[in-house]
Amino acid sequence: MVVVVAAFLPWAFVFGAGVSGIGGDGVTTLALAVTGVILLLTASGAIGSSDKVPERVADVALVVIGGLIALVGFINRSGFAAVGLYLTLFGGLVWAGCAAWQLAATPPGASDETAL
Repeated sequence: MVVVVAAFLPWAFVFGAGVSGIGGDGVTTLALAVTGVILLLTASGAIGSSDKVPERVADVALVVIGGLIALVGFINRSGFAAVGLYLTLFGGLVWAGCAAWQLAATPPGASDETAL
């Protein structure tokens, strides 16, 4: 949710005026975050049946989504960076780190092997 909120916050301050993330790459991070949240809710069984997305596939996809969000934040950083950009960068790093931890903690045999 931090990445979703950060998309609407200022990503840069130029001459005292803030530039919102939603006016640029914030749209990309917002779309990635919404996709990741839907994937997480679907894979956990909170929305529908958890049989739709194999656990291991969802874990790998969440690592990739978090990494892409962090990459967008890293690419956009500059001397004019503001709070929205920093929250996007750190949110993506934490997301990717937690998803990687979950992936490492899940034994390969515990998932649906037909999806691999």
